[in-house]
Amino acid sequence: MTSVQLYDRDRAMIQDLTGLFMHNQFVPSREYAVIDILNPFVGEKIGTFSAAQSSDMDIAVESATKAFEGEWRQTPAVTRGQLLLRLADLIERDASRFASIHSIDGGFVYGDVLAVHIPQSISTLRYSAGWADKITGKNISFPEGFGVTRHEPFGICAAIIPWNAPFHRDRKRIDRENTRARPSLRVYGQKLAQLIVEADFPPGVVNILCGEGSIAGDAIAQHMQVRKVSFTGSTLTGRHILRASANSNLKKVSLELGGKSPSIIFNDEKLSNAVMWTYIGSTANNGQVCALGSRIYVQDGIYDAFLDGFQAHAKRQPASLGNPLASGIIISGPQYQKVVSYIGKAREEGATVYMGGANQAVCSSGFVENTYFVDMKEDMAVVTDEVFGPVATIHRFSTEKEVVEKANASEYGLSHVTVNVWAMMMPNMPFDGVKQSGYGRDLGEHALHKWTYVKAVKYLISERSVAILGAGVLGRRIALVWSAGGFTVSLREPDESQRIAAIQYVSENLLRAEKRTGKQLGQVQAVETLEEAVKNAWLVIEAVPESLQLKIDTFGQLNALVMDDCILCSNSSAYKTRDMLVLVNLRIAIEF
Repeated sequence: MTSVQLYDRDRAMIQDLTGLFMHNQFVPSREYAVIDILNPFVGEKIGTFSAAQSSDMDIAVESATKAFEGEWRQTPAVTRGQLLLRLADLIERDASRFASIHSIDGGFVYGDVLAVHIPQSISTLRYSAGWADKITGKNISFPEGFGVTRHEPFGICAAIIPWNAPFHRDRKRIDRENTRARPSLRVYGQKLAQLIVEADFPPGVVNILCGEGSIAGDAIAQHMQVRKVSFTGSTLTGRHILRASANSNLKKVSLELGGKSPSIIFNDEKLSNAVMWTYIGSTANNGQVCALGSRIYVQDGIYDAFLDGFQAHAKRQPASLGNPLASGIIISGPQYQKVVSYIGKAREEGATVYMGGANQAVCSSGFVENTYFVDMKEDMAVVTDEVFGPVATIHRFSTEKEVVEKANASEYGLSHVTVNVWAMMMPNMPFDGVKQSGYGRDLGEHALHKWTYVKAVKYLISERSVAILGAGVLGRRIALVWSAGGFTVSLREPDESQRIAAIQYVSENLLRAEKRTGKQLGQVQAVETLEEAVKNAWLVIEAVPESLQLKIDTFGQLNALVMDDCILCSNSSAYKTRDMLVLVNLRIAIEF
């Protein structure tokens, strides 16, 4: 497989393979299709990469299916978490290389990528790793039975990653049990793939394919074996993916689409803080970010002072026009022309340029100066549309009611509410959209659950018993708890004196509980043999003495005696459940 060579800011060589990453190998497109990736700063070709076609997506999905039905399904949750932690460590080790790739490939400022994008990605991976063995369901009681819920993986999931923040977005979508086939258009994915192999992820768990959205992305959206797709990008493309889902297999869809976020500044806000954060929020990623604070509403009591302070703050920043160290470049020629046209249209419609407004074409794209308009109407295109460039509007308002109505008048609704700050993306806090900004969740516990579906399992147990093996100090107390809950309990104990003492203990305590509650509770019987205890049990709880061999032998006997749907549990505090089950043929093993 061919490779391309890039150089970081210290002139150290970075080598990227150019193939499609499938089943932990780099391979050419099945149809030998390729795509040229350009450096937007100078217009030079970074390299020629394999371009995924529909047939390649079939291969990637097949690879993911093998992993999902094989090794990944058998991989313990704790081990999955360790793999994520290992990947986070490798990314941290190679942070400067990733920052260089992202700057060359996406036109971003090296320092911003190194200080913001990569640390966010690393922290998200480590946060998700902690959840790997904690995605649990609930126990639910109902008359004559009980139910449990489990979070089950969808299966094969796909993520269509945006060019403007692919590194962070991809980290948020590597999860616990689903397997992935994802198209991408950025060089960083090739480097990430190499680290996935180095981290020892099983083949097929993650597949990364470079490709055009209209081909690779469309193939993902329409694929019959993909059960969920996550997309970050334009509202127009989000609609297309929804239609493709409806026309194919009704796959689950999460959409993070356009935004037109408002920043609201009241009279009592500390002016210096407001100036700093609204400036950052309206210039981040050179304005090419969906959560950009591009509508700035300032209460009339501090409006003039804010404008003066804002302008003074902007002048202290490095010049953004034509300076790749201070400002990224617009990603492409068409996008550059789009941003410039919005600035021109706003001027034609009567808005006043308060700052900026200049632009400079460079090779196939160009720089756009950080631009701010005042004296515009709320229905102007620069106010209502997502420009996706360093263009913002500054509005005056009088009352809270007025500004809330104006802020909510947008068809977009992306991000979350932040107070005294902009963005604050954190791995444990959800980020999402409403209205035409899409739906679904990124980050936090809520996002993790969006990658699973809830399975309900119900047990009718009115005529079946709970078996407790061992009538010692713990066994008799466990028997009391279940009988007090209304269950019929069989308490197995070979020693007759222990059986008598256990029945006396449970009966006396049940009698007191019945007098206190006025309800008739469950029943308990003590038996000598294992066969008697478990012959009609739906649940067996082992509480025999703490001898590993005794527990192994006990579970081995249970394997031949209990009904197929019986749940086997252990009360051991000294041994791991899996060490006791060597003689047990279980369809599902759950460790408590």
